[in-house]
Amino acid sequence: KRTPLLQAISAKHSKTVSLLLQNPSCDVNLATSTETSELGKAPLILACKLQYLSVIRELLNHPKCDLLLRDHQQNQAFHYFLATSMRSDEYLELFNIFIEKLMALGKDTLNSQGEAGRTLLHIAVQYNAGTVGTTYTVEEVLIENGSNVLIEDDAGNIPLHYVFLGNKTTNDPVELCALVMQAMKYKSLDMKNSEGNTPLHLAVMKESNICIMLLLKHNVNVSIENNLSNTPIATSIAMRHGNILITFLQQPIDVDLSKCYHTSTTSGLETPKVHGHVWTAEVAHIQPKVIKENSLITLIIKQRSWEGVLSLIINDLHRFHLNYIQVLEAAIANNCYDIALRILTKAKQRAALHEKNSYERN
Repeated sequence: KRTPLLQAISAKHSKTVSLLLQNPSCDVNLATSTETSELGKAPLILACKLQYLSVIRELLNHPKCDLLLRDHQQNQAFHYFLATSMRSDEYLELFNIFIEKLMALGKDTLNSQGEAGRTLLHIAVQYNAGTVGTTYTVEEVLIENGSNVLIEDDAGNIPLHYVFLGNKTTNDPVELCALVMQAMKYKSLDMKNSEGNTPLHLAVMKESNICIMLLLKHNVNVSIENNLSNTPIATSIAMRHGNILITFLQQPIDVDLSKCYHTSTTSGLETPKVHGHVWTAEVAHIQPKVIKENSLITLIIKQRSWEGVLSLIINDLHRFHLNYIQVLEAAIANNCYDIALRILTKAKQRAALHEKNSYERN
């Protein structure tokens, strides 16, 4: 059901593609394929999905090629073109041709939203590997030419969220994070997505230590809660990221460790699902939410290797909104008798042992 041009592109017969494009009767914008993965895909869209660079060049140079066509998933050719971490010299050359042609059609073309509301910048940031030596030309050029860094996709994510989403080679894409933050003029860094997670929440989940320090340098809110009432600090504890927790504890901020970490059976971090270059949304049946909670100090004590963390906390309990009896109770409940002994030794006044827990029990 494909046109000869679509068939040649799909089979990657470059010579046949060239011959067909030289024929005046060849419709370079016709999308006829009934293949599920090719519905609504015009030749340029299909070539971009396949990252078929030589054919993309020929189509971009064709006077009748329409860059603004969309497939059935609402993606344009440029959305697919950006969905790769491979950025060769030839790729960047074609990228600049795309930019030049799209800008000639109107500045706002670079803010076009495709499937799931993702803009070109969302996709570029998602697919940037974030490793040392990675080029950031794509993101820089998009931003310089008017890509809006505050547009939200359907899940409420802005490009800064995407620094920490996707399967990046590194957990700490520092340069990418710095680039996007600078483009935001260091404002709106605490924007929440639909699950209430800020970029800092996601950075903690990804264990992006240096990015977290960079975010903290620009005064992001460490105490901000997501939809489950979990702060980035609570998230670091629940995900067993001890080094990140120490970073938070050393900040001159109010840290309340008397709170709980909440989990839900029907809610979690929504990471974009990518099958090839097709984004799909996972639809779940609506079920009643069951919220479970664990006290933060209990989660900390369970990590028996967190000696440094516990020392920081025990030496300054009141700063962390804790009392001796809370820590002692958690230690005994988890059979951590060495910690219980430390607490008993630390409690210089007998009155400390008469404190009550949250259930008003001694």
